[in-house]
Amino acid sequence: MLLRRSPVDAGSVGPMPLVGTPVARREDHRLLTGDARFIADLDLPGCLSVTYVTSPVAHAVIRSIDLDAARSAPGVVDVVTAADLDIGPQPQVSPTYPSAMARPLLADGRVRFVGEAVVAIVSETDAQGEDAAEWSRSTTTRCPPS
Repeated sequence: MLLRRSPVDAGSVGPMPLVGTPVARREDHRLLTGDARFIADLDLPGCLSVTYVTSPVAHAVIRSIDLDAARSAPGVVDVVTAADLDIGPQPQVSPTYPSAMARPLLADGRVRFVGEAVVAIVSETDAQGEDAAEWSRSTTTRCPPS
């Protein structure tokens, strides 16, 4: 990404790289003093929470997922896997990425990196979703490094 120089830099012509360019950070004071507000700080009546169960391994085939305990956990509204979604891989945010980089919203049959979302748990509170995530079980077979 390139930035154009401001009129103050009239002696310079051309793009300016972001790397090495000082950036004024206006949010630091709020973050350091605890005055910043985050989405998690908002109390929105009726709003549900989503907790993702993610892959602990870098590359594996998903053999099975047991979600019975998670589905029956207190406060759980829905538990969703790729099999429950009727949508294909989603394109990357940047149109410059190759189409081969398109990925499913939830891992479908295979995980490709640590932290890839496998299950989405919709619950009444964050804590209930985290508890239900602890009760989900999956069986995977690690793939050899390529």
